[in-house]
Formats: sequence, C-alpha cells, structure tokens
Amino acid sequence: MSGPEPHAVARVARGLRAAALAAKDREDVGPLLLGLHPASDRYYGSVAVPAAGVAPADVDARVLSRARDAFAARGRRLRVELVEQDVPGVADALVALGLEVEARVPLLVCAPQDLVAVDPPAGIGIEHIPSSADDEIVHEALQAGRAAFAGAVDVTDDEVARVAEIVLDGGLVAARDAFHRVVGSGFAMVPQEGVSEITAIGVDERARGQGLGTALTSAITAAAFAAGVELAVLSPGDERAHGIYARVGYRPLADMVFLTDPA
Repeated sequence: MSGPEPHAVARVARGLRAAALAAKDREDVGPLLLGLHPASDRYYGSVAVPAAGVAPADVDARVLSRARDAFAARGRRLRVELVEQDVPGVADALVALGLEVEARVPLLVCAPQDLVAVDPPAGIGIEHIPSSADDEIVHEALQAGRAAFAGAVDVTDDEVARVAEIVLDGGLVAARDAFHRVVGSGFAMVPQEGVSEITAIGVDERARGQGLGTALTSAITAAAFAAGVELAVLSPGDERAHGIYARVGYRPLADMVFLTDPA
C-alpha cells in the first residue's frame, strides 16, 4: 500500500493499541506491551502489541522469550498485532525470531463525512442494544454474529459481562428478521484517542446475499459517530468484505499484521 498518511496512521495505531490493552491485565516486556485477559484463555482474548516508536532492532530473542513466558504462565499462546506502517520492519523482525504471519489485511478507515447510510433489506430490522440490556439479549446478539464464522465457539458469560467495559454503549447492533430471530450483529469498541474499531460483524447464512452486512456496518458506524467517535476503523476478512465496507465509505489507510507463535 503506497502513500499512507503518517499522522492518521500514528493516531489509528495509538487507538488500536489502547483498545487492545483495555480491560486486561497489563505487562510490559521491553518494547512489547502485553494485554492478558484476566479470565478467558481463548486464543484471541490476549495479545501483545509493540509500543509506539519501536524499531526492528528493539525486538530480540530475549524480549520474545519473556513475552512467551508471560503468556505461557497464563496457559496461553503468544500472539502479536501491529499496524505495519506505524512500526516498519517490526513484523519482519518477529518472523525472523520464529513467529509466523497469521494474516496481513488492509486497515480501513471512515470519517463521519464519508459514511454512507444503507437501509437493511425488506423484512429485517436493525436494533441498537444498550450496555444495560439483559444478559440474555446481549448473549443472543453476540452469538448470532459469532456463529456466522466457521469454527466459532459459544459466547461465554464472562464475555457478556465485559460488554459494558469494551463495547460502546449502543454500539452493539443486531438485525432481526420477520420471525424475530437475530440474523446478524456486530459492534463498535469503546473509543480510544477518538478512534473506535468496528468488529465482529457476522450475518447468518439464511440472510446473506441481501446487503445486510453492508447495512449492519453502516448502522454500527453511525452509532459510533453519534457517540462522538471521530474515526472508525476495521479490517476486512477477505476481498468480498472489503467491497462491502467500501460501499459504506471506508478507505484503505495501512495494513494490520497478525502474528502467532507456532511453538
């Protein structure tokens, strides 16, 4: 990706870094900041992120060993997330030390003036679920979005309880069909540095092909902007998702790299 905007990249990276560490047990291992989930041992529950300004030479075998040990002490496997243009060369340095690139995906951004409003398909309603909603309603919404992904595991009670900590109030959005079944959902994270990540957007296979994913993305992003968010960000899982987000007003800014420890 050519010509990233340095100030925008740095701002988004700060926001994503803060969000990754929010509501987690924090440990600093030199240039790597660890966010360890206090209760869940799910693979994606804990993460390491490079500190601002980290250079490839700052990440060495000793640092990686300490990070591995910290994750292992909690029964977890090390994983790292970073914005490639924010810390150039760090992903390559981690690969040279033994980590593997799990995914490298575009990081897309949307500003309030760029958002395109998209109505849901006929017969499907969009609802915004407040943080104060009953646990059963929150669980139903989260589970519907997660079930859209292959190999998904059930939403836990702990994840439901933590929604108020990590999800923007009203930023959990569900789509219901004419039979009142939740057929899609997603949410906006609590903003950091004015930046909110839009994530976990999933649509039930029974409701696909109608533009519901586009409508959900638009509704979630609109909720974030209504709450004062200045910049929404997300990472598409594939080219099809990339096209959906582009129709809502998202554009490429940088690249997200996800690394995993094969050990």
